[in-house]
Amino acid sequence: MATPIRAIYKNGQLQLFAPLDLAEGAEVEVMIVGARSIGEQASLEALKHLLVNPVSSEYEFGEIDEEAIMAEIREAFKGQPPLSDDIIRERQEGP
Repeated sequence: MATPIRAIYKNGQLQLFAPLDLAEGAEVEVMIVGARSIGEQASLEALKHLLVNPVSSEYEFGEIDEEAIMAEIREAFKGQPPLSDDIIRERQEGP
């Protein structure tokens, strides 16, 4: 079973954004895929869902100023707690 997880590399270690549902001592195999390696079309598709005015899939990836969009997203979420906090809280509360 493959389960994608998000992490950030800091100080020589991978820090996960959310806890994993693994038994203590469980052995796993890790494949590192950089965010840019996932594919330009996948990035475009992901960004389309975040925009107020969605981008048509007929646009080529290079036509979009991704840095400007990311800056706008960062500004919109400034001061908000990380989404991972909500995910962790929901997992602790249960269904």
